[in-house]
Amino acid sequence: MKLRNVLLKTVPYLLSVAGGVVLYLVGADNIHDANLNDLINNIAASLLAIPLVFLLYDYSNYRISRQVNKTLADGLNFKINSQMLEMLILMRSILGHRGKFTWGAAEKMLEMTSHSIGRHLKITPTQLNTLRSYRDKIDEFAYRTDKNNVLNHEQLQTLALLAREMTHLVNERQFRAVPAAMAKYAAGILSLMADWFDSQDVNTMLQQQNFKLALGMGAPSAE
Repeated sequence: MKLRNVLLKTVPYLLSVAGGVVLYLVGADNIHDANLNDLINNIAASLLAIPLVFLLYDYSNYRISRQVNKTLADGLNFKINSQMLEMLILMRSILGHRGKFTWGAAEKMLEMTSHSIGRHLKITPTQLNTLRSYRDKIDEFAYRTDKNNVLNHEQLQTLALLAREMTHLVNERQFRAVPAAMAKYAAGILSLMADWFDSQDVNTMLQQQNFKLALGMGAPSAE
C-alpha cells in the first residue's frame, strides 16, 4: 500500500516533467516564431519547475511534521514516565515497603512474584482511589498515543495491558478482595511496569523527572 501511494503521488510530477520536455522539443523543432517560441519555452520551464517546487514543499512539510511529532512524543513520554514513577511509589506503599527507596530497591520490587506479593499486599480505601485515578490516566495515555502514533507498538501494548491489569486489581479489591487474585494482578502490574522501564533510558528518565524516590512522594500512606 505504501508503494502504491508513492507511485500515485509521483504520477502528476512525471506528467508535468514529460509535458515540459515535450513542449520544449516541439518548440525547438517546429516553431520558428521567436515570440511564440519564448512563450512555449516559458511554459515548458514552468512545467519542469512545478515538481521541484512541490517536492521542496513536501520535504519541508515532512521535516516540520517530524519535528512536531518528536516534540509531542517527548512531551507525552515525559508525562507517562512521571505517572509510572508515581505508580512505583504507590505500589511500594501498597506492599508496605519502608526505608530508603533506591532504584535498585525498585528493580527488586518489580521482580516480585505473586506469592511474595500476597504476603505483604494491603490496599486501603485511599490507595484504591489513587490506583483508580492512576488507571484512568494510563488508559488516557494509551488512547492518546494510539490516536497520535507517537509511541511504538510494544509501548502502546504495554500501556493498554497495564490499564487492564489495574482495572482487574481495582475491581477485585472493591468487590471480592480475594488475596491470591489481588496478588496475581499486582504481579502483572509490576511486570508490565518493568517492561515499560526496560524500554526507557532509566538514568536519563530519572534525571529528567527530577524525581526523588527516597522521599516517597506521590502516593498516599495507609490509613
